[in-house]
Amino acid sequence: TQTVQNTIAANVVLTVTKTVRQTPLAIGKADQCYTITINIANGPTTAAMTIADVMPVGITLSAAPTATGGILSGCPATGSTLAGCTIAPNAVGPVVIRVPVIVAAASAGSTAVNTATVSGGGDPTCPAAARCTGVVSTPVASPDMQVPPSIVLAQPVVGVPYPAGQTITC
Repeated sequence: TQTVQNTIAANVVLTVTKTVRQTPLAIGKADQCYTITINIANGPTTAAMTIADVMPVGITLSAAPTATGGILSGCPATGSTLAGCTIAPNAVGPVVIRVPVIVAAASAGSTAVNTATVSGGGDPTCPAAARCTGVVSTPVASPDMQVPPSIVLAQPVVGVPYPAGQTITC
């Protein structure tokens, strides 16, 4: 009699969430971003993960995405689509991808619905399973303070007031 013991490893399981740094998103404001978080169960990943994300109308990348917890490559620095973005194999998670964006004036008053989907990584159910997709819905607003574009303001100098006649709207 001989006994053979086999250990069957569970498949990698990916779970994606999508968030936004601020609500509402503001037209023309710098330093806004979406965050894609990929949690990895039964890791590390056994294959590269591919991220698919098409920005809502009027929202584009303001710089290349960055990641912590995994090696990110192939992402564009401009445009409205994260095409070609991959995370190298052997990630243990969570992998957090920061997607910097800028919002155009055409988006004012709307709601931006943004979806990110991950496939690969050794999870045979992604991208089909619901947990492989993260969705965030965010209102889009005009900024609180505006200077009419026809007025050119001089560079500010500490202690020197702007000339009279300038209009700033809050």
